Amino acid sequence: EPGKQSYAWTVSAGGTITGGQGNDSIVIDWNTPGPQTVSVTYLGASPSDCPPVTPTVYNVNVAPVPVAHAGNDTTICQGQAITVLGALVSNEASYSWQVISGSGVLTDAGTISPTYTPTAAETGDVILSLNVTGLSTCSPVADQVTIHILPMVTASAGPDNTVCQTGTFTVTSAVADHYSSLVWTTSGTGTLTDATTLTPTYQPGTGETGAVVFTLTAFGNSPCGSITRQFTLTVKPPAKGNAGPSTKICDGSTFALTGAV
Repeated sequence: EPGKQSYAWTVSAGGTITGGQGNDSIVIDWNTPGPQTVSVTYLGASPSDCPPVTPTVYNVNVAPVPVAHAGNDTTICQGQAITVLGALVSNEASYSWQVISGSGVLTDAGTISPTYTPTAAETGDVILSLNVTGLSTCSPVADQVTIHILPMVTASAGPDNTVCQTGTFTVTSAVADHYSSLVWTTSGTGTLTDATTLTPTYQPGTGETGAVVFTLTAFGNSPCGSITRQFTLTVKPPAKGNAGPSTKICDGSTFALTGAV
């Protein structure tokens, strides 16, 4: 006020004066929300220097600081939708979600548990931001959550093939990507080695002929599932020969071979 001097300020226990003591305005750091008080006394103008009969008291309502927690980062598989769980807000006037990075669609963005649906080919990191507006003059706050989208496992067992019953067959055309492990199985009676690689080798069983189905199972990186791919190996019997029965001929004569197979 005009003519006043030597201001003495006090605040209730929820605040701390950080600047301006002795002046006609002060800076207060409020650390406790709710009803608070600020009081001031001073000396009158010279030469009286008289203090007021009672201090001037100001009632202050301190709004709590808004809180935003977007939940924990999570991992999904390509093509899966995800609903945000574990998010929370408090001391808010309003809140909403925003896609910071990602090409998918966010639905229910005005609720605490929105759903993000990636595009069909989308992989990598998606970042969602939970934006909270504070009460009164409190500044807004935000928190982010990251959704890791892993690519789906892909695989090809290769084309159908043939092998002689007395030979061995090694797979050379199988491919797989984005997998954590793989395994081969067969419908045959033979022996399969290196069954957890892309190039297993098959030894047909004794007397085995006909179709043997090879099944490749590739397991995706968690939480992605697995896929199976197949090809057929035809095991052919070995060739047989028969020159016919033995016979004798005279020197200088000819002989016509018959009955050979």
